[in-house]
Amino acid sequence: MRNLKRALSLGLTATMISGLMVMGSSAASYADVTSKQNEEAIEVLKTVGIMVGDENGKFNPEAKVTRNEMAVVMCNLLDYTVASYKGTSPFTDVPEWAEPYVAACYTNGITSGYDAKTYGGSDTVTTGQAALMLLKALGYFQYSADFGSDWLVETTKNGSTAGLFDGVATGAKEALTRNDVAQMVLNALEADLVKAEKNGSDVQVGDIVISGGKATYDSRTGTDSKYAKIDNTKVDGKYTIQLGEDLYKGDLVKADGADDDFGRPSVKWTYENKEIGTYADDADAVYTATVEKQDLYDLVGSDVYADLKNGDADFTVVKDGVAQDVKLSDYIVKNNDDDAGKEVIKKGATTEVFIDDDSNDVVITVINSYVAQVDGDYDKNDEELDLKALDGTELPADDTTLSADDFDYLDTYSDEDYVLVTVANKEIKTIALAETVEGKVTGYTQKKNVTVDGTKYEYSKNYTKAVDEEMKYDLNEAYTVVLDANGYVVYSDASDSTEDYVYVAKLAETGGAKGNLEADAYFIDGTNEVIVVDNDEDFDVKDLDAASGVWYAFDKKSNGKYELTAVKSDDQKTGTPSKDDTITTNGKATVDYGASTVKANNDTIFVVNDDDDITVYTGIKNVPDVTAGSKGANVAVVMDGSYADVVYIGGDDLSVSGDSDDRVYVLESKPDAKVDSDDNKYYEYDAIVNGKIDTIKAGSDSIFKEIGLYENISYDSDNYVDRAVLVDGTDSDKEDFMVYTDVTKITYKGGVLSLGEGKDVVLADKYTIFVNDDGDGKTATPSSLEKNFNATEYNSTVFVFEDDKDEAVEIYVYKVKDAGKVEDVEKVDAKIKSVKMWADGGFNITMTEKAEKAVDFTVELQQRVDGKYVSVTTKKVTLEKDATSVSDGDNKFVLESGKVYKVVVNGVESNEVKG
Repeated sequence: MRNLKRALSLGLTATMISGLMVMGSSAASYADVTSKQNEEAIEVLKTVGIMVGDENGKFNPEAKVTRNEMAVVMCNLLDYTVASYKGTSPFTDVPEWAEPYVAACYTNGITSGYDAKTYGGSDTVTTGQAALMLLKALGYFQYSADFGSDWLVETTKNGSTAGLFDGVATGAKEALTRNDVAQMVLNALEADLVKAEKNGSDVQVGDIVISGGKATYDSRTGTDSKYAKIDNTKVDGKYTIQLGEDLYKGDLVKADGADDDFGRPSVKWTYENKEIGTYADDADAVYTATVEKQDLYDLVGSDVYADLKNGDADFTVVKDGVAQDVKLSDYIVKNNDDDAGKEVIKKGATTEVFIDDDSNDVVITVINSYVAQVDGDYDKNDEELDLKALDGTELPADDTTLSADDFDYLDTYSDEDYVLVTVANKEIKTIALAETVEGKVTGYTQKKNVTVDGTKYEYSKNYTKAVDEEMKYDLNEAYTVVLDANGYVVYSDASDSTEDYVYVAKLAETGGAKGNLEADAYFIDGTNEVIVVDNDEDFDVKDLDAASGVWYAFDKKSNGKYELTAVKSDDQKTGTPSKDDTITTNGKATVDYGASTVKANNDTIFVVNDDDDITVYTGIKNVPDVTAGSKGANVAVVMDGSYADVVYIGGDDLSVSGDSDDRVYVLESKPDAKVDSDDNKYYEYDAIVNGKIDTIKAGSDSIFKEIGLYENISYDSDNYVDRAVLVDGTDSDKEDFMVYTDVTKITYKGGVLSLGEGKDVVLADKYTIFVNDDGDGKTATPSSLEKNFNATEYNSTVFVFEDDKDEAVEIYVYKVKDAGKVEDVEKVDAKIKSVKMWADGGFNITMTEKAEKAVDFTVELQQRVDGKYVSVTTKKVTLEKDATSVSDGDNKFVLESGKVYKVVVNGVESNEVKG
């Protein structure tokens, strides 16, 4: 057994050698090491005494390693008797604690200085420098000629051959982290020791010896069975000898063929007959959402698929440690875009695919991430931590009490912490603190996603309450959402205090002997749908008009019909305020519904329907001043005790406070997303604002839905547009706004623009003709507009803003770039069928039809950071004429190991991959 405590005889302080030496051989995980780091390497090196964490239970994987510290690692690796080298270093810049380590490495030819007196020990060690030290330990570079004309080039070449850089993405001249060093040292332990065969003779000129050619290095071999403990490869009937086999005399064992708790093909490390751990192999592909059957076919290839189909290779699917009954056709099919294993592979799971290169066996493992909450503080007496399942979530574990015998650092968790766990065979296997996001919910799509502070988060399938039921949020109220490791929502503290209500504007029969009823329905999330009402004996309506214009409680049945329940008459107030009657006043705790008033509070939900432009407000502090229009208004209120619970206000031309007299012509449909100094996200559009070419900022990218002229502009407290109505030629338009459609020709004479029969526009004394030149705002004269306007290049809709004399002050026309051409962006986008990505950085764009001419695409690489995707870089590819697809060729993206990526092409997203 190696003497792991030998260096302590030097009397070094714990601070000096913290993290560089082992104080025991436990295989426990570090508090700051997860599967995102090189966990296998870190645990093995800890056990055998090469690298270890600090006194706080942390490994500090991202800390940089100095040249002094690398010397300590090499001494621990090679088991030098460090004390005997004390005071022998020739370097003058090495601190006392590091001197014997540097001296030992220098004396044994493992390292050298910058010059005769300078070692540069406080400098960070680079990949090339560390590789050279490890290669010398393996037996390389026995002769000066081996360095060639550039030592770094030769080091990189030999290091690649030896496998030192596997799993290390750092450049040759870049500084190494502790995480990187651990991986390189483990790679060295698994690498072959070599022996040199010298080529050429030395030539001596005076006192100088000139070495001959580079030596040839071959693997050392032996017959002892200890040389088969890490790798049992044989050459000429003898085992190749790995560094770890030689150093540890067969006590360090790596066994292939094991499966971990989740069914992943793995290796198991043991030391002195004690298990260090079982570590999964690198997967051939990793998915964090659904995956198509065709994608899996492309991944395994035709030969493997044929073996699977013929039964010559095994196909296995394991979900949370439990093998599934599967059919190959449910997962892998050529030219089939159906979801693979749709009952098993879902959002919220990490799906890994392993292909055995020898047998062609394929294993798919699905590991779900489940949420739980800490129930009470850590019990120091029993050394246990209790967890509890959360309402509306899935947690398939038989026991939710965790013991310190099985898990480390349980004492770091606190009562009510949200945690993520993985489960295998109904037993919790891992625990980690969950990421939470706190902010205002600004929108949500039931059963799909929720938007917090402008960022959309998809639901995990394990959040059953969210994906199976119609969970609701109070908009613009603060919530906490909990994210899993892949950025999906696994839980939120959304309250269900407001009952499920729907306002029915009109009821009508659908026909038949016992026909169903249809309802024009408005929900409290602002959606408007025509729903089918379950017209059973519990909802026997005699007077459809009397049953319209009121709120109902509802329950959506499995057949899609809605079961409506009348609100008690004492709890529902309805009325029809007259023209110019004030219904609500911002900040005032009353609602005038026509017949009387009721009180409202900060929990009251207001659904304001201004001629089918629906806005939802929560609380009297957020609802604007609303006044009935020329045709009055309809108001319905559901009371919750003394206060209004939900309020519906509808009318054709309501006056909504905050509506300014501003007019905005939006020049583009795709804004720039930005963040202000208060961390508020907003969207900036090129626009013409009140007759001036400018920009406009909106709080959401859904306010200006299309290019055109907008009225009824309102702003939030940050002066971002939060409401705008497109001028559409209906009666709801203000009288100063006009819109003309189907315009194919414009003529001008005597101060009048003619846009077609019966479409004469009289110009005011002062006017401006604006041309939207494919997103650029320009001006034109009547004569030039008459000359240039045509049905091919210009949109057929013309907007006009008039003065009190009904004379045109502003005219807006839209010239579309390359209108009608095949390579028009919108038409090209429509032809994209799918975008796919692979873990090696490659990608493919598939079209729905052949390209009529060559088209350039910009492919954007995005990386997921803290649950959100951020742009990394872009590449250009060209879809050639008559082609139906284009791929990366050799122009692949470089992916960082362990990070999750996707590519986006003209708004079309690929699958996610793990680098």
